[in-house]
Amino acid sequence: MEKSITAKQLFDSCHRRLELRWLNRSDNETLTLTPLPSDSTNRSLIGHLNFIHPHRIQVLGRSEVAYLDELGKNSLNDALKQLFSAETAMVIITDGEEVSPSISGYAEQTDTPLLSSPHNSHRVINDIGFHLRSLVADMQVVHGVFMDVLGIGVLLTG
Repeated sequence: MEKSITAKQLFDSCHRRLELRWLNRSDNETLTLTPLPSDSTNRSLIGHLNFIHPHRIQVLGRSEVAYLDELGKNSLNDALKQLFSAETAMVIITDGEEVSPSISGYAEQTDTPLLSSPHNSHRVINDIGFHLRSLVADMQVVHGVFMDVLGIGVLLTG
């Protein structure tokens, strides 16, 4: 069974803890995030800006925003086209960074949800990553007893 979560569900479940807020009026709140195939070399749904192994949720902290700010006009446009490709489900600006008009323009143009958080990027990635893993992880209910034997967890079923 394939599990998924919508951008709106993710926002609703994390916005209080991470002080998330929408930066655009995306109609794409129903865009679903599904786990990547098990044979994928990059299994993370969320992470710092990465063009080589793009994450479905791209996080831009201080260093990523500074990198984009230093690019020339053509290089910036190329980077933003790649950032807001069909693979990207959501972009989150962290560390209370200001959002450039070019980033918000591409988000509007591609109808990609754009959010911000005053918290640092590591906290945002960890919190949302934990939340996503718990929602889309395979689960199995097993009746038994869990014991600590010399510091090793042992599950006895029967």
